Amino acid sequence: MKKCLSKDPEAIVVLYDLGVIHLAIGKYEEAIKLLERLVKAYPDHAAAYYYLGMAFNNLERYHEALYNFNKALKFNPEDHRARKMIDSISEFTRYPEGPI
Repeated sequence: MKKCLSKDPEAIVVLYDLGVIHLAIGKYEEAIKLLERLVKAYPDHAAAYYYLGMAFNNLERYHEALYNFNKALKFNPEDHRARKMIDSISEFTRYPEGPI
């Protein structure tokens, strides 16, 4: 997959898949780098924002997590996972639920 990125740095499927894989194996910073590249190239990619939110949440960077979960909801108002994460973070932190 990394070889594919060297040929096409904005390959949507590769950026997404690698980002999610890195998130799943606990490489949150690497996941963030890949997913941020993805949303830079494709700024309305709702799922990428959700997974960015998850990576930031796992790093306890709640402000950034909320920002990305809200972006996920902006592009996919039916994303119940993002809404659940916003509610959860808001309940257990000092951050408000509203858009950041």
